[in-house]
Amino acid sequence: MNRLECSYAGLKLKSPLTAASSPLTADIAHLKALEEAGIGAVVLKSVFEEQIESESKAALDGLSGGGFADSSVYFENFIKNTAVDASLELLEEAKKTLSIPVFVSLNCVRDGSWYEYAKRAENVGADALELNLFILPSDVKDSSVDLERRYLQILKKTVQSVSIPVCVKLGTYFTGMTHFLKEVSDCGVKGIVLFNRYYNIDFDIEAEKVVPAAPFSSPDEYLTTLRWIALSAAELPVDFAAATGIHSAETVFKMIAAGAKTVQLCSVLMKDGIKAAEQMRSDLLTLMDRKGCTSISDFCGKMAQERSSDPSVYERVQYIQFLSGSSRQ
Repeated sequence: MNRLECSYAGLKLKSPLTAASSPLTADIAHLKALEEAGIGAVVLKSVFEEQIESESKAALDGLSGGGFADSSVYFENFIKNTAVDASLELLEEAKKTLSIPVFVSLNCVRDGSWYEYAKRAENVGADALELNLFILPSDVKDSSVDLERRYLQILKKTVQSVSIPVCVKLGTYFTGMTHFLKEVSDCGVKGIVLFNRYYNIDFDIEAEKVVPAAPFSSPDEYLTTLRWIALSAAELPVDFAAATGIHSAETVFKMIAAGAKTVQLCSVLMKDGIKAAEQMRSDLLTLMDRKGCTSISDFCGKMAQERSSDPSVYERVQYIQFLSGSSRQ
């Protein structure tokens, strides 16, 4: 019996530990090592829409155009197709090599020609598609309604374009989170990953320039994800995956108890190496023994808000009680 067996987005996984899109999922050697370490599924390195646009712009800046009005379209399509072809080659090789589910990942910011890529990935053998979807709400002209409509339009078209499961990885920039998650679920997605962790900017005050902030999550960054999965997982007919700040088996256990079907590992693998997944798997089994759990289903969703005798502790009232000096927990 495999005690860690679980399901996510209609797929059977040998473990709830999955490898998020990262440089570690960009080549076969690392993918094989991840499977051997006990990873239950892998999300291949993303195809980034913004990166492709940046590369095509850089290529065009170095050319005069030669008087051809269609040159910009040609080069943009050439660079996009090159990136897509490389991703599909990796997918094809991964499907021949691995026995665990393989997700392809697309990082996009707008409606476009990405549905063709999704269909091609399905034809090559992808088990599922994960849309890493983020639109920075930085334009004062865009209302929250406008932005959410764009998200939903992309999701609906993607779901309609393929027959494999479609999952979406979201950030925290939504005013009515649970309502929006319901609308996302209604689009037909099979999985929702909470939350994406963005590369932040920082300031070098001596050089007076913008620099990248630390790229990796810390072990205390899981709390926002924990709350929203606990609030949402039991309410919606979609599977949730937890991401960001997951560095230990204890945090994995908490996320699953909140209602997550799987967890995505990234920073811990980048910082500590693939061996961290093997250690986490062993530690999770030990923790399950201590808690008397013989399977993942024994504790999945056990601490979701819907099952709580006091749902208010999952919301802001807990903070008010703390400030008022109440001893209630």
